[in-house]
Amino acid sequence: MVGRISAPWTSAAGGGLLSPLVALVRARTVAKHVVGRRVVDCGCGHGYLSSFLGAGQIYVGIDRDAMLVESLRLRYPSRFFYCLDLDESDLPGPDEVDTFVLAAVIEHLQRPLEVIQRLVAKLRVGGRLVLTTPDPVGAPFLSLGAKLGLLSRAAREEHKRLFDRGELLDLLMTAGLSPISYQRFLVGLNQIVVAKR
Repeated sequence: MVGRISAPWTSAAGGGLLSPLVALVRARTVAKHVVGRRVVDCGCGHGYLSSFLGAGQIYVGIDRDAMLVESLRLRYPSRFFYCLDLDESDLPGPDEVDTFVLAAVIEHLQRPLEVIQRLVAKLRVGGRLVLTTPDPVGAPFLSLGAKLGLLSRAAREEHKRLFDRGELLDLLMTAGLSPISYQRFLVGLNQIVVAKR
């Protein structure tokens, strides 16, 4: 049982004054690319994406923050949430997923290719993986924003690696996916790639 529901500015998924706004813009951007009924949001944070999806869509949110997952279960009782570390665990949920989402997650993974390959194994033929990540060009702005308390300091410190466009596309193709779109958003500091199986 959770004594207090985490607020976006106090949890590991938030941590900066602008973090909730950035997460909402990211979720809205991602939602435009979601297809099908079965959606798995890996690294779901505060579950903002679920509010952009229809009631008929099956939403599964995954995050490694146990308190956050418990609060999400209370906040969104019609959705499913699991606590696990993508680098260490197999995924629960449906065997044939229509859309996997990795929004601001890949830069935190120890083994991004291995994780994406496990997702591809559960992705239906024709299904999508929607991935966002900061553009390396924006790294100085991320660091400054974190130092000023505008963006999450913890999230910035946890970045294992930032990927440029070519590296992202190569990673997805190596995992067995076909990229279908790429664009930058949030004033060019973030990237979104959509790929299909």
